[in-house]
Amino acid sequence: MNTRGEEYDMKRTAELVNIGKLKLFKILRESKVLNSENLPYIKYRQLGYFRIHTSRYVHEVRGEMARSKTVVTPLGIEFINKLLNDYLTKGKDQKTEPAKLTG
Repeated sequence: MNTRGEEYDMKRTAELVNIGKLKLFKILRESKVLNSENLPYIKYRQLGYFRIHTSRYVHEVRGEMARSKTVVTPLGIEFINKLLNDYLTKGKDQKTEPAKLTG
């Protein structure tokens, strides 16, 4: 998985790492990879694990709004696989620390 420009939405990412999408979001938030809006912290974007796609739409009451979508790169899939392995090995009951940045 090292095709440049390739990316996966979170539904496809969850399928690739064999976990439910909501569970994946929860684990990534608990591991301090994603914030409360399910957007990746900048350090994980800078490492090339995630990208954010932003689009605009018009809400009939609120007017023009922005929508952000998190997508995962092939490098991010590898990172998430390692993170999930560590998370599941440690056990859910232990306090989760921010994900370690390993190359």
